[in-house]
Amino acid sequence: MSLRAIGRLLGIFLALCAAGALVFAGIDEAIAMRHSKWPVATAMVRASEVEEWKGFAKDGNVPSYRVEAKAVFLADRHIVNARISSGSVLKSRRETMDAWVDAHPIGSLIKVRYNPARPSDAELADPSPLPRSYHPADDLRLAGVFVLASIALLIVSRRPSPS
Repeated sequence: MSLRAIGRLLGIFLALCAAGALVFAGIDEAIAMRHSKWPVATAMVRASEVEEWKGFAKDGNVPSYRVEAKAVFLADRHIVNARISSGSVLKSRRETMDAWVDAHPIGSLIKVRYNPARPSDAELADPSPLPRSYHPADDLRLAGVFVLASIALLIVSRRPSPS
């Protein structure tokens, strides 16, 4: 197989990766829009910690971290206990998560959004500076990188070789 053919195949593969990233961006945007319509409540923190999270990797060499908080709030006159998780970050941003946990000790109040159909399904109403678990903007940036790399490889693989 020639180097040109390998470049073409890799370009096509990256174009497919871009399409996949666009699909994930659409899914994440749909989630964000649905969650933005959830009601907001004031919750009391019962516990919070930064935990190491391996995501989908069983033996991941690169640990990531996320905030896990337990909170209690009222939703439609019912007491709700919820477990609230942030999105994950790499070790370089762990200090941000530690600072959030330190600023929200047991008994502190936070704003949460909750699913009215299942109130224990809740998230931080304003997660800043913590990341959300869905991130359409990151997916779009990744799709852009894949598209640019794909275009570059497809153009280079079509050029006639110098004689």
